[in-house]
Amino acid sequence: YGWGTAVWVSALRVLAGSLLLGFFLAPGFFLSLTGTTLSLLTLGLARHLPARWFGPVSLSILAAFAHIGGQLLLARAWLIPHDGVFLLTPLFAAAALVFGTINGLIAAKLLAEPAPTEADGLVRR
Repeated sequence: YGWGTAVWVSALRVLAGSLLLGFFLAPGFFLSLTGTTLSLLTLGLARHLPARWFGPVSLSILAAFAHIGGQLLLARAWLIPHDGVFLLTPLFAAAALVFGTINGLIAAKLLAEPAPTEADGLVRR
C-alpha cells in the first residue's frame, strides 16, 4: 500500500491504542511513539537495500531492533537516567529477534498468498 499508508497506520495505532488503554501522553505513549518512529525510519532506509537479500523477515527484524532500541534510548534519557537500563539490552534484543522473526514470517506468508479475485467475493468495488 505504500509508505504513506504505513505512516498513517502506525500513527493511528499509537494514538488509538493510547486513547483506548487510557495512557495518552503518559510515558507509555511516548515510548510507543518513539519505537514506532524509529521503526518506520529504519524501514524507510531499508527499502533501498537489495530486495534479493532483504525480504519481509529481515526487514521485520531490523524494524523490531529499531523499535526496542528507540524505547531503550528514550527510557534512559527520560525515565531512568542511569546506565543500568542498558543491562536489559540482551533480553530486549532477544525479544526483538524472536518477535521480529515471527512477524516477518507472517508477513512473508501473507505476501505470498495470491490476491483475492471477484470469484472469491472479496474484491473492493
